[in-house]
Amino acid sequence: MKDNNQIPKTQKPTAAAEPQKAQAAAVLKAQPQNATPQTAQTQPKVTTVYWFFVTFMVLLSTLGSFVNDMFTPALPAMCRFFHTSIPTVQMGLTSGMAGLAVGQLLLGPMSDHYGRKPILVISLVLFIISAVVSVFSPTIHFFIGCRFFQGMGASGGYLLARTMPADLYNGRQLAKIMALIGAINGVAPASAPVLGGITADAFGWRGIFVGLAILALLVLVISCFAKETLPAAYRSKGSVWHSFAGYGALLKNGKFMTHVAFKGVALGLLFAYIAAAPFILQDHYGMSQTTYGLVIGANSIFVVTGSSLAMKFKPLKKGCHCRCSPDTCRMHRSSAGTIQRKEHSPV
Repeated sequence: MKDNNQIPKTQKPTAAAEPQKAQAAAVLKAQPQNATPQTAQTQPKVTTVYWFFVTFMVLLSTLGSFVNDMFTPALPAMCRFFHTSIPTVQMGLTSGMAGLAVGQLLLGPMSDHYGRKPILVISLVLFIISAVVSVFSPTIHFFIGCRFFQGMGASGGYLLARTMPADLYNGRQLAKIMALIGAINGVAPASAPVLGGITADAFGWRGIFVGLAILALLVLVISCFAKETLPAAYRSKGSVWHSFAGYGALLKNGKFMTHVAFKGVALGLLFAYIAAAPFILQDHYGMSQTTYGLVIGANSIFVVTGSSLAMKFKPLKKGCHCRCSPDTCRMHRSSAGTIQRKEHSPV
């Protein structure tokens, strides 16, 4: 998420930004047509940096998917453990999603102002602490509160996995890396319930959150070897609160909000199913937590397949909320469907 206060690309960056931009350019380069001994020596290093970056982005995005999908198989067991009602324990899902939403709204402008890496480290630490604390929850209400902070912590990785590639790549290179990350991340919604069910059967519901904390700790360790992708010269200037003004323009954009409403309703129906399915399949049909995870994992595969097939329909390829021509839009859109030109959207 970037605001309109960033330095335009036509402006010459400061000397402090040059080394990182030079490294980014090296990563962007494809195999040279006229290879020299020097380029032949540097090519393996560039390839290693590229795949390290892709793997890092996949792990960041996976953490956001796992924060809700992995613990759904344990909902009936948690209902019995806390001696509470089904709607109350389902609030753990709602609280996690609320944290994801609020976290992205807050951390996006902050990462534009302070840089990606500090925000990433803070969000991961928040997630690890809240996940560990939730293991010792004395009541279901305390657990629900921990889930909100887990969502906020996971939102940092979920957001930056889509922002950091745009700092280093553009055009076809950006489309390629986002498509690759998206394809790999298609496995996350399918694998999370399976892993959650196996973990819950073996270690109980607490084992799920210990596993999530370990995953976040692994990502935190890897982030120590990652470099900042947004140089200081390209960060938003002035007060960080000024960056939030861009949300007002989005709320006034009728076409944009219509698409947001469609997306929200679709996700609402999906999570209504996810919240009810554990009790129906486990309590009514007698499935184990592992079997439930396999069933939901299979459903996730069909969801990903349907999303991929939806892009084949021509109406989804036409039109743009920024009202520019189709040819112009192709220049401004990444594979994730985001508008790259800041004058069209503050996001």
